[in-house]
Amino acid sequence: MLNPRIQLLEKRTIERVIDEAYSLLEDPGVMFDTDPPLQALAGAGAKVDFSSKIARIPASLIDQAIKTPPAMITMYDLAGQPRLYLGGDNFYFYPTSTAMKVWDYDTNRLRTATTPDMVRFIKVAEGLPHCDALSSTFFCQDVPAEVADSYRIYLLLKYGTKPFVTGAYSVEGQQVEFDLLTAFRGGAQALADKPLAVMTACPSPVLKWSHTAEFVMMCAEAMVPIGIAPMPLAGGNGPATLIGSLVQHTAEALSGVVLSQITQPGAPILWLSPTGIFDMRTFNSLLGAIETHLVTCGANEIGKTLNFPTFNYLGVSDSKTVDEQFTLETTQGIMMAALSRSNLNGSLGMLNFESAQSFEGLVISNEAAGNVRRLVRGIDDTMENLGSDLIRSVGFSGDYLSTEHTRQWFRKEFIFPDLLDRTVEQSWIDSGAKRMLERAHEKVMRLEASYQPHPLPAGLDEELDTVMLRAMSKHGLDKLPAR
Repeated sequence: MLNPRIQLLEKRTIERVIDEAYSLLEDPGVMFDTDPPLQALAGAGAKVDFSSKIARIPASLIDQAIKTPPAMITMYDLAGQPRLYLGGDNFYFYPTSTAMKVWDYDTNRLRTATTPDMVRFIKVAEGLPHCDALSSTFFCQDVPAEVADSYRIYLLLKYGTKPFVTGAYSVEGQQVEFDLLTAFRGGAQALADKPLAVMTACPSPVLKWSHTAEFVMMCAEAMVPIGIAPMPLAGGNGPATLIGSLVQHTAEALSGVVLSQITQPGAPILWLSPTGIFDMRTFNSLLGAIETHLVTCGANEIGKTLNFPTFNYLGVSDSKTVDEQFTLETTQGIMMAALSRSNLNGSLGMLNFESAQSFEGLVISNEAAGNVRRLVRGIDDTMENLGSDLIRSVGFSGDYLSTEHTRQWFRKEFIFPDLLDRTVEQSWIDSGAKRMLERAHEKVMRLEASYQPHPLPAGLDEELDTVMLRAMSKHGLDKLPAR
């Protein structure tokens, strides 16, 4: 039995990309804005010029670094149960982080996101079967910017149950996030043993790291999984050829791998590609374009060749509203993610160049993920007789509906989506002649209404409040926003 998949790069092409990435890390090397990574690299054997802040990383250091991270990362839910197995051919979907705005169904416009939006989003996402993880979805505008990163973690721990993806905007924010996570798990070792969050850190193309390099080191020390996320835009801050951008992505990703592993050998890392293309007509960074999907899948294949769990943003739309463009780009990306076996995919609900989220879009893309999962299951040919015995027994009557075979197999072979209308025309008219967007909105309302809060252990609720308020008080806020 075959399970459909795609392959974009030949083995020899992947080898050439990796070889050229190695050469870039030694010449011209990588620039770091802060001293801790430079000191760590110098101590590990890299040639570091502290005046120019450039580290030249030898091949031997890279070879050693790619041997030590785990090929499989198990993520646990908030109750401590294994939920995601990131590696191999497994693939999972979640709603991407970093949204500044939310698409408003009633006005068909993007608006500023605040705490109630984040809480509502968690409640809806909790009820979706193909939303395998959550994320620090919104940058809530009703808290100081200095704590907006860690505040999202606080809300996820309060209202969610699934593992999640997040990131920080400052070293201080990363530390507050660690404080929240270790308080929730009951200690640093417990958090390392049962990770519930994947962090992210982005270098700054080309071949440069800002303070985010310290996020890599902090996660390595804590043994918290992190996605290394180079972001070359083909034609913008990366070569216009997709293969050239893959060389740059690989070099920048490997620099993060080396930094992680010299900090703590065996620290868990995901090979993350938010790579896109730069649109020469609009000067925008495109994430829904087919070329973005191609280069992202190529990066996925390189990461798998190097034996890393992989992580991508396939499924993000560039549309400003939940419309036909949104559905096309989202479904196309989700399908590419699954067929390339990218392990973790920020695919659900994101639009407007990865800067906005939609409740209805989340529900629609969840449906697309369910359909794509059925596609990847393929056609079952494992039975002893493929069908001729059954066809012979039914004969010319053609009545398969009443057979035991149909009762046994139809639920295994067919899926039954919630949003796709499969009724006849008159039934559709009688039920209100609703478009998919209307049906998605109704489902959002049902999911929000049916959400069941998860009780936190005694004292933990107050401890999380204390950690968050302590961080907020440094920036002029003496109480938590209304939720």
